[in-house]
Formats: sequence, structure tokens, C-alpha cells
Amino acid sequence: MGGSYEQKLLARVVLIVGGTSGIGFAVAQASISEGAHVIIVSSQPEKVTSAIGRLKNLCPSGSVTGRTCDLSDADDLEDKLEQLFQSIEGPLDHIIFTAATTPAMVPVSGLNVNIIRQASSLSFMAPLLVAKVGAKHLRPGHESSITLTGGSVGERPQGNWVLPAAYAAAIPGMARGLALELKPTRVNVVSPGATMTEIWNPMPAEIRQGTWQAIAQGHTTGKMGRPQDVAEAYVYLMKDWNSSGSVVHSNGGVLLM
Repeated sequence: MGGSYEQKLLARVVLIVGGTSGIGFAVAQASISEGAHVIIVSSQPEKVTSAIGRLKNLCPSGSVTGRTCDLSDADDLEDKLEQLFQSIEGPLDHIIFTAATTPAMVPVSGLNVNIIRQASSLSFMAPLLVAKVGAKHLRPGHESSITLTGGSVGERPQGNWVLPAAYAAAIPGMARGLALELKPTRVNVVSPGATMTEIWNPMPAEIRQGTWQAIAQGHTTGKMGRPQDVAEAYVYLMKDWNSSGSVVHSNGGVLLM
């Protein structure tokens, strides 16, 4: 059946955990541009304030607010998430999880329980518990969604990246299980490749540019991904009411090389 395309994000409420920088910030900007009210979440109040200001400059007529929630400590993670979601009035329509930290580049010989546990808090426990707690605050029905973030490193690991690869590979399985348990709410994954975000900022500019050029040579597109390109995948998954348990790749074709 034919029909007109709907403005599916107009007046919808989108919560973005990790929405103050990188891909999450780009998703926030894209969602606001589509008419959504966006709530960005970060561990640091100053980052939330700064990101809200930047988003209002970019989208003067848009609607954006923020919350602070530190997800780095697994011990009180669920309690913090309960407080976060209870602080939001009214139902949510979409939850996006893009929160990340610099990967622990440790060879398997250097791993121990503490390193594995510390990495798991943000990379595995947090998205799972965000889905668990957040699902209760989503508007019922198939129009609502949760979108998690994986990574191409889960399918094409690099040396000393066994830990990031393991957690990235686990996210699609997590999403499929959640899609079954939380149905009809849709749960999907975006799997980005290397993307030009602030996570590279600690590198000196010259080394960073050289690294990006080297990475780009391993992509069929011949370029690094930009946050605003990857953000389109999240917008798509929010708007495709027929997509659940799916993984959308935005990686410059790196898996083909």
C-alpha cells in the first residue's frame, strides 16, 4: 500500500545516553532537526550544559534538556538509572545508548578480573540496564524503540583489542534477546566503524590526521566516518517501525577489505 511519508520524530521524546559528544551529539542534533524533543545524558554536568548550549545554537527553535548520570560504577548502576528515569516527566518514545570511553588496549596476557569488570560497566552492564529500566518508561507499542551501539571491532578485531571486541560483539546478541523480551518495543543496534569523534583528541593533531588517513585507506569509501553520517543510522532505526533485532552497519566498508 502506498501513502505519504510521516514525520515520525515530530514531537517525540528521545533520550540519548552519551549525547554530549561524538556520535551521540550528532544523533541529538539530527533528532532535534526532525522535530523531536531531546534529553541528553552525560556523567559530567559541565558537559551537559555545554552540549545544550551548542545544540541550541545549531537548532535555535529546537527543544533540548539534559540530565547527569554517572554509569562508570557498576555497584550502584541500577539505582542511578532508576533515579534518572524517574526524573523525567511523561513517557519516552526512544532511548539511544551511545555512551563510550577510550577502549582498554590490553593484550590478553595483561587482562585480569579488575580490568574486565571495569570495562564491562559502561560497555555491557550499562546498556543492558538502561534497556531494563528504561523500557518501563517508554510509550507502549511498536513505534517506541531502544537503539544500542556496537562496533565493527566486534567483527574485525585488532591486536590488543580483545576486550573491546568482546563487548562490541556481545551487543547484537543482547539486542536480539531484548527485542524478544520487550516486544512490541523495538530494540536494534548501530555498529559504527572508526569515526572522527572527540575520543581521538588526546592524540597530537599531526599524529591524529596521519592515523585517520591510514584508517581511511582500509575503507572502501576511502574516508573516515563522520558523526553526522553515522547518526543517520540511529534516525533510521527510530523511524523504521518494522525493524527490530537488527544491526545497521556504518563503517565505510571496512569489513570488505
